[in-house]
Amino acid sequence: MAFSGDAANSPSAPAPIVTTKVNRTLIFSLLKIRKKTSAILAGITIGAICLWGVSYWQNIPPGEIFTILLSSMVFLLVIILCALLIIATFKLAARTLANLLKNTSGDD
Repeated sequence: MAFSGDAANSPSAPAPIVTTKVNRTLIFSLLKIRKKTSAILAGITIGAICLWGVSYWQNIPPGEIFTILLSSMVFLLVIILCALLIIATFKLAARTLANLLKNTSGDD
């Protein structure tokens, strides 16, 4: 691949910078935390900035956006707790049924 033109022939043009994974420094790597934790923190930060931008753009008070966010998180938490309760109920019922079948087969 041949380059031509003034930019390619200019002696003052800087050489391309080659980066390696070793030389990259991320913000969260300075805090000495795991990659997953830093990804979670980055996602929460980006989400908060996006919410702030939407509230600013739509002239919605940040308190109202926070209330909507908090109620959504509570809603999701209730769904998760209900799912865990249903799972625990079915596991308990299955364990009880298995014990009953084991006891009745042992009586024979």
